[in-house]
Amino acid sequence: MEEERGLRVGLIVAGHLMWVSTAALRLLHSDREREHTSDAPRLLHWYPPLVWIPLLVATFSKVAVIELPEALQIGGLALAVAAALFGATAMWSLGRAYAVRLDTFKGYGLRTGGIFAVCRHPYYLAIILYHLGASAVLGSLLLLAATAWLILPYTIARIVAEERLLERAFPEFAAYRARTPELLPFPR
Repeated sequence: MEEERGLRVGLIVAGHLMWVSTAALRLLHSDREREHTSDAPRLLHWYPPLVWIPLLVATFSKVAVIELPEALQIGGLALAVAAALFGATAMWSLGRAYAVRLDTFKGYGLRTGGIFAVCRHPYYLAIILYHLGASAVLGSLLLLAATAWLILPYTIARIVAEERLLERAFPEFAAYRARTPELLPFPR
């Protein structure tokens, strides 16, 4: 019981790396002038806060919970922590160019270096990996199914909308897309 509580606390703390980063960046950089805004549906604009709803439900639900070996739960926590660090690094490396909504801002160009040279959408990769790790920590088949059937398709839809915006905003995006993997950082 005590070990399970510690794993859950670790999972929540790791998640806060991304949640707090989203809020902090939004508050610190709210004074920017938008240059381009996507015409994507509103649900895609609000992906960053909405994508966490399945995790909240699974955290407090006892539906479809299975007992997993502690080693698998610890491995899930390690994955969640690594994913949260990766995602927070991606957000902070964007700095003033980071947006919750699908916007670009005047004076901020396309980021292609650093973590964005590894994959075009490190934040989205981090969210998927975090939810997979959280599924193991919680032993939640509900969250695993939500990751496969809700979070993954929602993330893909957000990526499609974001890439349309980036194509319109940055002529150099086509070359960047040709040389950099979308999510999984495998060599091309």
